Amino acid sequence: MPAAPAPTSSIGDHESRCGEALEFAGEGKIAAHFSWDKLENINAIFECMEEGRIDGRIVLDLNG
Repeated sequence: MPAAPAPTSSIGDHESRCGEALEFAGEGKIAAHFSWDKLENINAIFECMEEGRIDGRIVLDLNG
């Protein structure tokens, strides 16, 4: 029985794309969109999320 063909991707080689993305990040060409918020605000955060009002990610401060 012949071997199955290797999987291909429409965006190219995964390994080289990861390296390229890391280069961009290292050069400061990629910016992460995030904000900090307190765990006590979790209900309001979920409301904003459900309403689609969050740009990027929210990082929860578990100490404050």
